[in-house]
Amino acid sequence: MNEAELKGIRDWFELYADRYCRENGCRESVRAMMVLKREHSRRVSQEAATLASDLGWNRSDQITSEALGLLHDAGRFSQMAEFGTFRDVESVNHALRGVQVVQESKVLDRCRGGRREQILDGIRLHNGLRVPAGLSAGSVPFLHLIRDADKLDIFEIFLDAFRNNRIHDYPEIAHHVDLEGPVSPELAAEVRAGRIPSYRMIRSLCDWKLLQVSWVFDLHYRPSCRRVGERRVLERLRDSLPDTAEIAGTFEGARAHLEMRCRTG
Repeated sequence: MNEAELKGIRDWFELYADRYCRENGCRESVRAMMVLKREHSRRVSQEAATLASDLGWNRSDQITSEALGLLHDAGRFSQMAEFGTFRDVESVNHALRGVQVVQESKVLDRCRGGRREQILDGIRLHNGLRVPAGLSAGSVPFLHLIRDADKLDIFEIFLDAFRNNRIHDYPEIAHHVDLEGPVSPELAAEVRAGRIPSYRMIRSLCDWKLLQVSWVFDLHYRPSCRRVGERRVLERLRDSLPDTAEIAGTFEGARAHLEMRCRTG
């Protein structure tokens, strides 16, 4: 992929996202979520490009990573406009909707050398529980990259909301859970076991925070793990949770895993 192709993708995305962000007649809460996703997509794009650079990927791969970051949540805008929610189980799989949106736009038609497939695979599978077997070898590195970059920015979105008491402004990102409820013992047990709990197990805001702790087990690249450490993500999540032995125990394995990944890559 080259700079001209990336510019075409950027231009398309900005026009597409801005149309939803300025939509007349939509509720302010809905518009706020559209703006949040536009800004998230821009940041993930830059995060992906920087990770690719840190990994020593060539310029074409870096550009492809940047384009994938920008397009990975393209399905979120029409999802929110049509259903008023970001909950896939109550609407549509936003990743599959994103593939549909991007294909219909023809914005990738100029991409050559397998780039179109790599970007579409990244969009389609970025929200899965794991990377599936059988994916083309060319798509796998980019899928790992977008999954890492997406998590890195979502960490910051939530931590900002926790720190500045803005979670009420964005009920969709917390899926309307009980903001005052306790940790679910079953979910905490999953995290202590080094597993990523199902979204269906989330009952409270505390559960959401522990789910994010579990994401460190799914980070693939060493620079991604290093960023989590440098940004003190686990420490900031820990400070936002009640001081109980049960919660403290969920952080031990996550912290040890992160330290090991930062050392060994």
